[in-house]
Amino acid sequence: MKPVVLLFVAGAPGSGKSTVVTKLLEKPSPFVVFDIDWLAEPASRLVGRDIRFAPETWEPYGELWFGVLHAVLQNGLTPVLFTPADPSDFAGKPLPAWCAGLRWLLLDCDDETRRARLQGRGSKKRLKTLWRCGGRSLSGSIPAS
Repeated sequence: MKPVVLLFVAGAPGSGKSTVVTKLLEKPSPFVVFDIDWLAEPASRLVGRDIRFAPETWEPYGELWFGVLHAVLQNGLTPVLFTPADPSDFAGKPLPAWCAGLRWLLLDCDDETRRARLQGRGSKKRLKTLWRCGGRSLSGSIPAS
């Protein structure tokens, strides 16, 4: 397989990633759309703790996603991954041999909108963590290895 460029849509929690994923899934598309959170629960059960708050799990979780994206490509389809990661998470890290690079689209919104969206998402401790990290609770979660 010729190396390909992967498509990533990045954004902090509350930026609208899940809303866009839902809308994209309502219509026929040439893309296979994934939300990085879709495997968080089973991956957490596998390692016995919540991976979203266990930084030591982020790199292996990212490797899992690279495997999923590679499998989609091997089937002749084009995957798009929605993630809170960003290009800086890949600085200085090698990509898999089959990956020629990453193309990014950033979803963003103002702080007031983001704060309002996050209000209904769980405990105050989790919200503080998401906000303090600039929303990047999975920062560095998709390694390039």
